[in-house]
Amino acid sequence: YEDDGFIDRDGDNNDEEADVHPVFDEEGVQRDMEEVSRLNQIHAERRKMFAREDDDKRLPSMEDPKLFLVPVKTGKEKEILVSLLSRFYMRDKQAPQRRLQILSAFTTPGAKGYIYIEAWKEAHVTHALQGLRPGEIYGYKTAIVPMQEMVPAITIRQTIHKLRPKQWVRMKQGVHKGDLAQVIAVEDQGAKATVKVIPRIDFAAVASGEKRKRATVRPQAILFNKADSARVHLLDVRFVKK
Repeated sequence: YEDDGFIDRDGDNNDEEADVHPVFDEEGVQRDMEEVSRLNQIHAERRKMFAREDDDKRLPSMEDPKLFLVPVKTGKEKEILVSLLSRFYMRDKQAPQRRLQILSAFTTPGAKGYIYIEAWKEAHVTHALQGLRPGEIYGYKTAIVPMQEMVPAITIRQTIHKLRPKQWVRMKQGVHKGDLAQVIAVEDQGAKATVKVIPRIDFAAVASGEKRKRATVRPQAILFNKADSARVHLLDVRFVKK
C-alpha cells in the first residue's frame, strides 16, 4: 500500500490514525482488493482439489500465499499477535482501504523473537503492522520464508522424555530446584514419579514451630540425620529401623 500512496512516511509513526490519509488512489485500492479476492478464491479451490490427495501434493506451491517472518521484541510475541488480531477485527468493520489483507498470524515455541504472517504481498504485512506497538515490532527486517522452508518452520516437534526407575534427573521446581535426584518409581504411565533426593530441611523453622514461608535463602542440602530429625520432633525414632 505504500506504492499506492495512502501511507505518509513523513507523518508521525506513533499516531496510528495519522499515518493513514483519506487521500488515496481509489481505483488502485479497488484493483488490489479484487486481486486479493481472486487469489483467495483460487487458493480455496486448490485446497478443496487436494483435500483427498497425498500429503506431498498439499505442500506449498507458487500459487499459495507467502509466509513472512517478522522480528519482534523477545517475550512480546503473543501480546503482539493479540494486538494484531484485535486490529484485524476492528478494521474489518471500517472502509475497504483500512481493512487488513493478511490471512493468518502466529508464532511457535521455537521462534522466540519472531512472528509469522501469511499474506499475498509484503505490502499487506507492512500495512497490517503500521503503527502497531511501536518499539516492539521490527518490520523493516521482515523476510519472506523460502517455499522449501515453510513446512519445517511451522512444524512443532514435542520432545517427550520417558522416565524409568534408577534414572538420574534434575528437579525443576520447588526448594530442590536444580538438585540431582534418582527416580525410584514411575506411576500413571509416566505422569507421576517418586524420586530420591538429598533433603533441604530448615531445622530452625521446624523447631520454632513457625509456618513455612518462602525463604530468600534455601536450606542447605544435607544427608538425612536421624538425631537432628528426632531433636525437632520431625521424626519418632521408635519407628526408625536400626
